[in-house]
Amino acid sequence: MSVQDSEELYRKRIAKIRQTRIERGYKQKELADYLGISTQAYESAENGRTKFSVINFFAVLDYLGISVTENQTSNIQKPEIKEEQDLVTFDINALINQSQKINTIDREIKDVTQKLDELLDLFKKKKT
Repeated sequence: MSVQDSEELYRKRIAKIRQTRIERGYKQKELADYLGISTQAYESAENGRTKFSVINFFAVLDYLGISVTENQTSNIQKPEIKEEQDLVTFDINALINQSQKINTIDREIKDVTQKLDELLDLFKKKKT
């Protein structure tokens, strides 16, 4: 993946963050508070004037359930338990499905981490 490809992926994720935040009714202040940054810093990063730190970038994606490598949101939801008897009869297939989704996201994060490490190595080589 080239630096330009990484930049494009980042821009797409930022657009998805903004779209998802608005669709779900979150205010920029809410996400800024979650990240422990000012509303102005959050707004600047979401609008592309600055960039999120890597940690904050992944934290926002996770908070909003956005996939790192695909332009879609994750459909992982906590199971709804209405009564005590539901605990006993909970659908095992739903748990398996959720586990598979989590494993997919885990693989995506590992792939992105590897790509970020490769980019860091490229930057280090360019500096020398």
